[in-house]
Amino acid sequence: MDRILLTLPCKNRAKAAFSLIEILIVVTIIALLATISIGSANSINSLRMKQAISTTTGTIARARQIAMSTNKEIYVRIYKMADERGVVGWRAMEYGIAQVITDPADPRYVDPSTPGFHTIFARVAPMERLPQGFIFHPSTIYSSILDSTNTALVSGTENAPEGGTRDYVSFLCLPEGRCTLPVANNWTLTVVNEQDALRTTKGLPANFTTLQLEPRTSRLWSYRP
Repeated sequence: MDRILLTLPCKNRAKAAFSLIEILIVVTIIALLATISIGSANSINSLRMKQAISTTTGTIARARQIAMSTNKEIYVRIYKMADERGVVGWRAMEYGIAQVITDPADPRYVDPSTPGFHTIFARVAPMERLPQGFIFHPSTIYSSILDSTNTALVSGTENAPEGGTRDYVSFLCLPEGRCTLPVANNWTLTVVNEQDALRTTKGLPANFTTLQLEPRTSRLWSYRP
């Protein structure tokens, strides 16, 4: 009987030690999975940031190239529109021909001497959207090209094909390679993760890219922290 009493505590200690090891293993696995998950999320965000930069620079570069090769003025438009969740932000771009209507009988005709006159936008390529979750920062401090109050930009609202309306701002790329934005101003578009921008009440989030447009050449220069 004495032997039985002496051996039972040893078995209990073995079971307790085994349970502790199990807990340590589970905690280690959870920590490892969390590290992998964070690393994966950061990699996806980095990839989408690069895609957003490529979309922006590519759209403006193609508009510039078409303007120079066709000897026509080409609009670059940036749109404020909803994503698939219905969240509105500056998230899309496209380019098109600056169409001039000279026939007064055409319902689209506008007298060129009318204050605020501008040519008609006729799209020539599908709209390009920034990757999911990324937008142009809405503050004109960081995205001065979105300043609809600036008379150097053409801004307005149009009917969206999917229904409703969407706001836009635009400028022209000219055949000589420059654009219609004044050289004296600093013209920027800042790409950010939408959730990061919402969480940051002051200034820019840690992860952003600012693209600066050079009006003399219609080329973009990028800055990343």
